[in-house]
Amino acid sequence: MDCGFDSPEKIAKCIEIARPWFDIASGLANLASVVGLSITTALVWMLSRLRKDLNKWQAEVAHEKELRGYAEQTTKEAQHRAELSESAATRDRDSLGKLKATIDASEDELRKKVVSVQTELDETNGRITAALTMTDGPAARFWSRPVGLRLVGYESLLAASIPILLFGNLKGGVGKSTLVTNLAAAFANRGERILTIDLDYQGSHSSLAQIQNDASDQAPDSRIDFLFQDELDPNWQKLAIRPITSTLDYISAFYDFEKIERSVEYRWALAAVKDDVRYRLARALLEPEIQEKYDRILIDAPPRFTLGFVNGFCAATHLYVPTVVDGLSAAAVESFARQFIELKPIVNPQISWSGIIGTMTFANPNEPLTLTKTAEAAAIEAEHIAQRRLKTKEPLFIRKPVIKRDSVLARATEKGIAYLNESSVRPMFDELAIAIESKAPSRKTRA
Repeated sequence: MDCGFDSPEKIAKCIEIARPWFDIASGLANLASVVGLSITTALVWMLSRLRKDLNKWQAEVAHEKELRGYAEQTTKEAQHRAELSESAATRDRDSLGKLKATIDASEDELRKKVVSVQTELDETNGRITAALTMTDGPAARFWSRPVGLRLVGYESLLAASIPILLFGNLKGGVGKSTLVTNLAAAFANRGERILTIDLDYQGSHSSLAQIQNDASDQAPDSRIDFLFQDELDPNWQKLAIRPITSTLDYISAFYDFEKIERSVEYRWALAAVKDDVRYRLARALLEPEIQEKYDRILIDAPPRFTLGFVNGFCAATHLYVPTVVDGLSAAAVESFARQFIELKPIVNPQISWSGIIGTMTFANPNEPLTLTKTAEAAAIEAEHIAQRRLKTKEPLFIRKPVIKRDSVLARATEKGIAYLNESSVRPMFDELAIAIESKAPSRKTRA
C-alpha cells in the first residue's frame, strides 16, 4: 500500500516509512545540537575575546586620541608661547631700539647742554672778569664803558632840553643840598616852574622839602626808586612827583634808594640787564610831558660816584660844583675835573661844566656876597686847576654871589626851605639864580 494522506492507512504507512528518517534526523539533530552548542560556545568565547580586544583597541584608540589631543594642545601651547616669545622679542627689539634712540638723543641733548652750560660759564666768567677790570681803578672808569642801549635820539633830545642843572661834588659837607633847595625856590619865585630831584639816599634835600610841604619831620619816602626800575612805569609822574608850592615840585630819595642803586649797579656790571642803566633818569626827564611842564630841573647829586650820580650826569645839560672855599677845595675840584673829563666824551658830550659855586664862606665885611681875600686865593687856585683840566680859559668860579655861612640860614632850615621862610637869606640865592640864568637860560628867558 502506497504512502499518502487520503486515508489513515496511507498516513500510517507514511509514518512508518518516515520513522527511520526521523530517527536518523533526530540523531543528527542531537549531534547538531552538541556541535551547535560547541560552536555557540566557541562563538561566544570568540565574541567575548573579540569584545575584549575591541574594548582594548577602543581604549587604546581613545588613549591614543587623548594623547594626540594632548600633543596637539601642547603643540598649540608651544606655538602660542613661541608666538608670545617672538612678540615679546619683537617688542624687546623695538623697546631696545627706542631706548637706544632715546639714549642717543639724550647724549646729543646732554652734549648740547654741556656746550650751552660751558658757553654760559665762559660768558659769566667773561662778565665777572670785565666787572673786576671795571672796578680796578677810579670810580669814573667803572662808569666809562661804551654806551649801550639807551633812549632813541638821546643826544638830540638833550641838546633841545630845558636846562637840567646837576649840582655835584665828590666831597661831602659842602652845603650842596641847602644850595639846591633854596636856589630852586629862588627860580620858582622868579616865575619858573621847577622840578628838583634828590639822588642822594641820605635825603637831605627831600627832608627839607617834606618839612616845608607838610611840616613833618618823618623820614621821606624814596620816590626816586620809581625812575630806576628796569621798565619805566607809565604812571611814574603821579607816583614820584610831589608838590612843594604851586610852581615847585620835587622827587624824594631816602635810604631805600641805596638798595636799588647797589642791585642795579651789580647787575649792570655783570651784563645782566638789557638797557644801559646810566640813562634811566634821562629816559624820564626827556619825556615831552616833563619838558613841556617845567622850565628848569635841579638835581642834587650824592658826594659819591654811584648809580644816582652818573644818572644825574647823563641827564644834565649843565654841571655846577659847590665847594667850600679853603685850601682843601682845590684838590677836590681837581679830582672831580679829572673824572669829568674822562666821563663826558663817552656818556654825555652835551654836558657843560658851567661854574664853581663858593659855599659856606666867611662873610666879607666890605661886600657880604663876595669872597674874603683869604678865600679868594683858594678860589683862584681851584679855578686854575679846573681850567687846566678842562682846557679852557673861561672863568669858572662864580665870584658873586657866594653862599656865606649864615646862622639865620641854618636856623631857617629847621622849618624847611629857608628861602620861603626867611626873607633875609633871599638876596644871595636870587643873585645866584641870575648868574646861573646867564649860562643856562630857560625858555622864558630865551623867548
